[in-house]
Amino acid sequence: MRAKLVKQLKKVVLTLTAVVFMSNVAFAGEVDKLATILAEKGIISYGEAQRIITETKEDIRHQTATGKNENLPLWIQRMQIKGDIRVRSQIDSADVDAVNTNGDYRIRERIRLRFGIETYALDSLKVAFGIATGALAGTGDKNPTSTNHTFEAFNKAPIFLDYAYIQYAAPIIEGLVVSGGKVKNGLQLWAPSQLIWKNDVNPDGLAINYTTDVGNGINVFANAGWYALGELRERTNTAVKNGMPTLLIAQPGASYSKGDFSAKVGLSLQQFYVKGNTIASNEPGTWWSSGAEIMDYSLVNPGWEIKMKNVVNDYGVSFSGDFVKNVTESATQAINDQNKEGYILCIGIGDDKIGSFGTWQAKGAYRRLDAYAIPTGWGNTDAYSAKPGKGWEYSLALGLLANLSFNLNYYEMTNLDGQAPTRLTQFDFIYKF
Repeated sequence: MRAKLVKQLKKVVLTLTAVVFMSNVAFAGEVDKLATILAEKGIISYGEAQRIITETKEDIRHQTATGKNENLPLWIQRMQIKGDIRVRSQIDSADVDAVNTNGDYRIRERIRLRFGIETYALDSLKVAFGIATGALAGTGDKNPTSTNHTFEAFNKAPIFLDYAYIQYAAPIIEGLVVSGGKVKNGLQLWAPSQLIWKNDVNPDGLAINYTTDVGNGINVFANAGWYALGELRERTNTAVKNGMPTLLIAQPGASYSKGDFSAKVGLSLQQFYVKGNTIASNEPGTWWSSGAEIMDYSLVNPGWEIKMKNVVNDYGVSFSGDFVKNVTESATQAINDQNKEGYILCIGIGDDKIGSFGTWQAKGAYRRLDAYAIPTGWGNTDAYSAKPGKGWEYSLALGLLANLSFNLNYYEMTNLDGQAPTRLTQFDFIYKF
C-alpha cells in the first residue's frame, strides 16, 4: 500500500514540477517543499521524501533531455540557447603618402551581443531566430554587415533581428535540409574565409543543403539557394522601375577525414542579378552602389582547407585558400580592362579548439581583392574596409576560461598600387554561453 502511495505521489510531483517549470518558479525548491510537507504530516517518512526528491529530479532531467517529458511541449524540451558577448578596443590608422594626403587615427571602444534560440517543433522541423546589436542607418558607425555598437555618450545599443528561419529535414531523402527565411550564415554555402561572405551577413531567402557519407572517410555535399536583394517595383506613368535583384548560389563539394588528417574542397557559382536595379541598402555607396548597379556579377569561387592534428607536439596546423573571379560581361570597356579577381591564402597553428586556459590558435593570411571582383562592400569589412586592396592579416586567440577567450586581430593593407597604407588592430574579450 505504501509503495503504491509513493508511486502516486511521484506522479503528483512530476505534474507539479512541470507546472513549476512552465511558470519559471525554482524547480528544486518547490519539489523539496512539497516532499517536506508530506513527511512532516506523517504521510511518508523523511527517507522516502528524500528518495522522491532525488528520483523525481533525475526523471525530469532524463525525460527533458530525451524529449520524453509528457508534461512539457516537445519544443520546450528541445530548446537550445546560444550566444556571446564581445568587448572590443579597436585602433584604426591611415598613413600620409602620395595618394592619401590626410592621415587618420582613431580608437573606438565597441561591444557586440548575439543571442539565439533554436528548437524542434517536430523531429524534422527546426525553428531558429537570433538577435544582435548593431547601428542604425544614418547614425555613428552604421554598417549593415556589422554587429558592433560603438560606445558614445552612454547611448543604448540598438537590437536587430539577426536571423530567423524555418528548417525542414526531408524524410524521403536522408541528408537533405531546406531552410527558408533570414537564414543563418553558413547555410548559403561553405566558405574557408571571409573573402566574399562576412560572417555577420545572414542572407534572406531559401537555402538547400545536402550531405551524404559515401564511405572511407569521404563525405559529399551540395549547397544551393535563392536569395532576394530587394523588391520588384513598377509605377505606371513614372520613371520608377526596379526588377527584383536576386542571388542564385550552387556549390558542390567534398570532404575527407582519416585519423589526424582532414581536407575539404568546394566550388561555388554565385550569380547576382542586379544590373540596372537600385538596392536600397543601409549605407549606399559602401554596401552596394549608391545608384543603379552597372553590372551583374557572375562569381566562380573555388575554396579549400587542409587540417593536420598533432603535428607540432599536441598542436595542429591548417592551410586554406579562397579564390574568386567575376566572369560576367562588363558594362563598359573601362571595367572590362580591370582585373576582376581576388584570393586569400591562410596558414594556422595551435589547438584544435579554444577552450580551457592555455589553449591557443595563431593564423596569418595574405589577401588581394581587385576592383569589381565582388559587389561593392562585400567581403570582410575589417580588411581595407572591403575596398580593392592587398595586404596581410594576423590573428591570435587565447583561452582564458572554459567559455572566455582573448583575441587579437591585426590588418596591414594598401591599395592595389601599394599606396594609401592602413592598419587596424582589434583587442577582444569574448564570452560564449
